[in-house]
Formats: sequence, C-alpha cells, structure tokens
Amino acid sequence: MKRLGTFLLVLVLAALCLGPGAATAAAAHNYKPTKITLNVTGKTLYTGEIFQLSVKSVKPKGAKSKVKWATDRADVVSVDAKGLARAKSAGTAIITATSTVNPQVKATATIRVRQGVRNKSIKLSAKKHTMAQGDTVSLSVQKWNPKSTKVKKVSWATSNRAVARVSARGKVTAVGVGKAKITATNTYGKKASCTITVVPPVSFQPPDTTSEPPDASQQPDASSQPDTSSQPGDASSQPPAPSDSQPPATPPGPSASFRVSVYSPDGRRLPGETFALYQAGVPVYTATTPPDDDAFLVFNTVAAGTYTLQQVAVLPGNKPYGKTHTVVVDQGVATVDGTLANPFSISYQVGSDEPTINPARPTDAAITGRGVPGAAIHMSISNTHGPNTATYYDAVVDPSGAWSIEVNSDYMTENRMFSVTQTEPGYKKSTYAKGQVRTPSSTLQFRVVDDVSGELLPGISITVTNEYNYASSKTSDENGAFTLYEGPGAYPLSYETKTSPYTASSIDGKTLTINNDDTVFIGSEPMNGVYTIRMYK
Repeated sequence: MKRLGTFLLVLVLAALCLGPGAATAAAAHNYKPTKITLNVTGKTLYTGEIFQLSVKSVKPKGAKSKVKWATDRADVVSVDAKGLARAKSAGTAIITATSTVNPQVKATATIRVRQGVRNKSIKLSAKKHTMAQGDTVSLSVQKWNPKSTKVKKVSWATSNRAVARVSARGKVTAVGVGKAKITATNTYGKKASCTITVVPPVSFQPPDTTSEPPDASQQPDASSQPDTSSQPGDASSQPPAPSDSQPPATPPGPSASFRVSVYSPDGRRLPGETFALYQAGVPVYTATTPPDDDAFLVFNTVAAGTYTLQQVAVLPGNKPYGKTHTVVVDQGVATVDGTLANPFSISYQVGSDEPTINPARPTDAAITGRGVPGAAIHMSISNTHGPNTATYYDAVVDPSGAWSIEVNSDYMTENRMFSVTQTEPGYKKSTYAKGQVRTPSSTLQFRVVDDVSGELLPGISITVTNEYNYASSKTSDENGAFTLYEGPGAYPLSYETKTSPYTASSIDGKTLTINNDDTVFIGSEPMNGVYTIRMYK
C-alpha cells in the first residue's frame, strides 16, 4: 500500500508540472486520419515521364499525413517512398497511398501510360547570361534530344530569388546584384541550367559643372577639323565601315554611357549585330554585340545631343532590322524613344518569318496555312514506323500567299504533332511553327473586364498552353470577348503580355480543364456560360 501511495503521488506531481496543455498536445499528436486526399485522382503519362504524387489534404485537421506508397503494376508505373511515380511501359496502374497511422485509410490515383519516345536531354537557349538589375530576358528550350520527344514541357526554378526570379514560361527578371542558376526540368526529370549574373544598372555621371570652361585658345584649329561640306550622294558622304572604336576624345558637354540589348523574339541572343548612333547621316558611335552570351551594344561616353540609332550592316541570310530609334543624351542621361536606356531592348526577327498554320482536323485531306509567296515550306509529321521517325513534306507558297500539303490519312489522327518552317528567297530558314491535328469539342466564351470599373477591355492577350507545351494566344475583340475551341484536356492559362496598365489577371496560375463528359473547370471553379476574366492594375 505504501508503494502504491508513492506511485500515485508521483503521478499527481507530474500532472501538476505538465499542466492541462500536455494532455491536449498529446491528444492532438495522436489524431488518426479518417480521410486523405491526393493531389490527383488520375493522370496520363508517356513512357519515361515522372510525376510527383502527394497528399493534398487530411481529415481531421491536425492528423498525421504520412503515407506509404504502393503500385499494383510496377512494370507499368513505379513509385518510390516519397511518391515519385515513373512511367515505365504502356498500360494502367493504380497507385495507393496508405496512412501509416491508420492503415484502414487509403487514397488512390489511376495512372495511364501511353507509349512515347523517352527524352535523353534538353538544351537551353543560353548557358550563361549577364544582365543589369531590373532587366528581363526570356529563356527557352532550344533543343530536345531526341527531337521526337513526345511531351515537350518544362518547369522553371531559380537558385536565388534575391538575385533572379523566373516565371512559369521562362521569363527571368533581374532582382539584385549577384549570381543565380535558372533550371528547367522536363517531365522526364532531365534538367538544363543557365547561370544568370546580375550587375548594377549603368549609372549616369553628370560632368563636373564646377570646372572652368576650356580656354578658347586651346581649341583645335578649324582647319584641322574633318570636311563635312560634301553633299548627299557623294562617295565621301557615305557612312564609313562600322567599327567598335569610339571617338578618340570626348566632345565638350555632358555625356552618358548606356547599353542596348539585342535579342530575337524567342529570347535568343544575337551576336555580331552592328548598330550605330547617327548624326546628319553619319555614324558617330558604333557597337557590335559580342559572340558570347552578353548580347549588348555598349555605347561609352556619348556626347550630349540627339542621335538616330539604326542598323549598320545586315548579316547574310538575315532581314534588315528596318526600324530606327531616337536617342537623346542630356545632362549625363541617355533616353531611347523617351525611355531611360538602362538598358533599352531591341527585339529583332532575323531570317524568314514563321509560316501560319490553319487548324488541322482528322477529317482533313491536307494541312494548310499561309506564308510569303514563293517561299519554300518544309513540314515534318511524326509517323508510326517506330521511335524517332517522321515523314517530311515540301511545298511552295503560291502567289496568293497560301500553301497546302496533302497528307496520308494514316497521319491525320487525333493529337498528332507536326512542325512547319518557311524559307523565303535569300533568307535563312524560319524557326519552327508547331501544329497539332485536333477535333475541338467545346466552344468556350470569355469576356475580359476591368476589376474595378467592370469596363469591357479589348486587346488583352491570354496565353493557352496544351499538354505538349504548344502555346497559342487569344486576344479580346472590341467587345472585350474571345472564344476558345478545345477538346478534352488540361490547358494552363496565363496573362503574359502585361498590357499597360494591367499587371495581373484573375486566371494567372489557373488551368482550364475540359473533361470527357464536357464539364469544364477554371481551376476548381465550374465554368457555366460566359466566363469573366478580371484584370488588375
């Protein structure tokens, strides 16, 4: 009895020391889940792809979410202890997540695997890039190995958000000085990186206005100055050969140094491009983009004045840039077309323009589109003769600007991908325009409005991306409306154009989901009738 009394006394003292919160915490810690929900209930993959499964929610709140993963067809889909599923062969597998605390509670995901070409590697448009703080640049996958990789989709990540940030579509924004690695990971787990170096923005130092003006007696004799009296058309008045050398002496007056970036519309750097600042038709300062990843024209110590920035020479196979810009240097500050040059960006479409592709349906006998009359059209379409194989077709754009290629009916099947290039006479081949044979089964109507006023907004572009990472853009008409024609699938939506003054939209980061039963969702919200997209300033 004495021992029992001592034991009870110890228990009482322990309870007093721990307090009532200890029992509550213990009870919460031992909650058993009654239901778990996964991030997906079904998913379609191609052989070689990977997909991360996870527990999305658990009930009751506070219960442990730890699960054990298992597959009923390891030959079709394998899954590791962390829920990473890997498609191995065509077929269907059920992945089961079982609660480790309450084995009676389970959740499943059905993974369907289609046969596809496994990806071995990817290559980005740049391995390294230097940019000024505040600049942006778009990275993209330049090469897929093999080319016939079935799913061409990547996710983007940055190693240092304080230095550089990256959007879901590969747009990099320089935030702070330093280095960051931007990594693209495809659905096969293959990665490629670009090292971003962010430098301070070019600073403009006004000259020292306290110094005495130069002695007139020290000015060069007028007879020693170059003769500028020649008339237009004279050989002596033609622009001299471009040179990266700057004037040997800084002209009197405030000056500025600035940079101009030169890129193609898809974000590729353009080395060897020569531009100049002209005055009275004469190039005063010239610069050429270097052959490395820094596609900048650098203009140093430009004297105060007004200049015309234009292309000096056109590289073989390229089209002329065809635009001019007004540069004003005043009080140590340079502006280009009224914008602070810090730096100013030039988007230059080199080579031939991409052809346009008309919608292609399984019932069509030909794939058609439009291009430049007389241009050569080259098309490749995946075939059924084995992996890494394709059938190639050639055509010429007729005088009306149309082209047409008859295709074997065996190739005009649902979801079949094809690529088309255009080569205009005298110019390089264009980049690839991608198409897909599809039967649209849903007609979806949207309207775009200002979030505050409710005003209908024309000219707003929304990007729609399919499962093959093929992006198309839809722009609202004069009534603020646009229509989509799509079949079953998941389509990420985004507002990438950032049309001033709007910086975001209500569909950013959401996915349009069209199910086989024709039900439609925007994110988790059912779409019934006309869907309203709200724009935010």
